[in-house]
Amino acid sequence: MLTYCLVQNSGSTLEGPVWDAPRQRLYWTDCVGLKFYSYDWPTSQYRCEREKLEINSFALNEGGGFVIANNAGIWLWDGIGAPSLMAETVHGQKCQLNDSIADSNGRVLAGSRFYDPNRDHKLGHLIRWTPHSKRRSSTKSPTVKDMSYSLLWTEVVVV
Repeated sequence: MLTYCLVQNSGSTLEGPVWDAPRQRLYWTDCVGLKFYSYDWPTSQYRCEREKLEINSFALNEGGGFVIANNAGIWLWDGIGAPSLMAETVHGQKCQLNDSIADSNGRVLAGSRFYDPNRDHKLGHLIRWTPHSKRRSSTKSPTVKDMSYSLLWTEVVVV
């Protein structure tokens, strides 16, 4: 077995690697350092794609770009310009999101995070965001491919 370090010293809290097979590129986030990275497999080069953007978890958008989950909600981002907010609340609850995953139908499931070890805090929620909502017909809907971080499917579940 061969094990080696792809990238050294690229951030403080590196999380959520997602493989983009067609582009032969690995993406990950430094959610504490507010940086988003990529590693180009054919050239063995990595780079910081974006700074000063909070990304706690993310998904590849089949049409290009990403779906981002962070403490302010769910966003669409083309990978270049400014992200566009898609959801900041669900049933009156703030989308302060950490871990997330996408299912085979393009829905995003995300866990909220309100934990604070220094004070009482409200309990979290597991939310579902469906990008093909009729209420957002003026916004180009993404087709989510793969989502980063630690929620895992053991089988396909229709929520």
